[in-house]
Amino acid sequence: MNSKTNKIFNYALVGVGVVSIVFAVLCFVLNTDFDYGYWVSAEVYGGDAYTGIQNAAAATANRVDGLSENVAMLAKSIRMGLGFILLLAGLLIVLYGIRKMMEEKTNEKQATVEIEE
Repeated sequence: MNSKTNKIFNYALVGVGVVSIVFAVLCFVLNTDFDYGYWVSAEVYGGDAYTGIQNAAAATANRVDGLSENVAMLAKSIRMGLGFILLLAGLLIVLYGIRKMMEEKTNEKQATVEIEE
């Protein structure tokens, strides 16, 4: 590749790394706490059928509420893990791009010194 293509590629690497770091920060900062429901208590009514229906509905609602808390914890864990992966990848890409830029500048200086001699 020629010098101009290398420069564009190196700047693109740094840009991709910065975007990855920004996405990582968003993974850590964004608040995804939502209201998933509430606990329902069992009730007693005058008729047995109403009591049975209420208690079955309460038990179902409480199990769904517990499940939604588990899903929320899993989503938070995945979000944090993805944030760490994006942060590490972004830092590595930025460092690699900067290293390539420095190598390119060194090569340009050496070529200029060789031409002057």
